Amino acid sequence: MGFDWSGTGDLQRGSYSNDSIHAGAAIVRGGYGTKRLPWQPHLEAEYDYATGNPHTNPDRIGTYDQEYPSNHNAFGLVDLFGFQNIKQRRLNLQLTPRSNLLVLFQGGSLHAATIHDSVYSGAGASLIAAPTGGFKSDDIGSEFDASANYTYHKSFVSNIGVGHFYPGELMTSERHGAPLTYAYLGFTYRFKVEY
Repeated sequence: MGFDWSGTGDLQRGSYSNDSIHAGAAIVRGGYGTKRLPWQPHLEAEYDYATGNPHTNPDRIGTYDQEYPSNHNAFGLVDLFGFQNIKQRRLNLQLTPRSNLLVLFQGGSLHAATIHDSVYSGAGASLIAAPTGGFKSDDIGSEFDASANYTYHKSFVSNIGVGHFYPGELMTSERHGAPLTYAYLGFTYRFKVEY
């Protein structure tokens, strides 16, 4: 396995009505995995960034417009936040105890890219609007997730996971300070139809 890395970047330019658009986003990942150790560990560091609007120019839109209506597991399994005005540092540890069992642990730290723009939901709507003068802190919070995928005879797949969000100062100072835990269990049966 060895070292691996991946990355993507996106610039958004154009105009909306009389305003110019200057936004962008980037995702960078790098990791190391080995098959020589038990459970074949793969450790990966990730950094995600999407611009927000600092409101320094009233004729310029700086908030990145996320491309998809949902960003499942981009910012944790709890899926509270969208890919707009956000930056994240995340560490992933993937273990493969057996060829049909995969276990994943993730820990992430979430921050606003600028304190003068909203915090956005996974659907791209404003979740918490920035007060006049901006938020007092850019610390949205942190999250820890654990999940597993088990495949039985290539047909029956079970998924289980739990995610917990710990609100940061930005959330608590805006009366959104309740921690949130999300758990799921799912089963899938795969089959092939030949005709």
